Amino acid sequence: NEGIGAGITKEYCHDDQDRSSLSINCLNGKIQIVTYRAVWWDYTEFSRKELSAGQTWTMEIPRQDRRYDQTNRVQVTGLEASSFNMSFRSWDD
Repeated sequence: NEGIGAGITKEYCHDDQDRSSLSINCLNGKIQIVTYRAVWWDYTEFSRKELSAGQTWTMEIPRQDRRYDQTNRVQVTGLEASSFNMSFRSWDD
């Protein structure tokens, strides 16, 4: 049960990994989730989603380069005072 205020952004990052999985459940309020991946320093937005109370989003962040590791980042922004549960896992293949 992670709490977040309106207009606040929290960031979660896994360095030097490859693929990831993300599951996030909005318990109350409303949140926006943005995922990014980067090889070296070039972050690219991968996906974006808004969730309201009771909604869940599950997705995969695939590997984008076979030669180099990537960094996977998730940003959660409170669109209202909210709380959420999140599972964010990454693997180095």
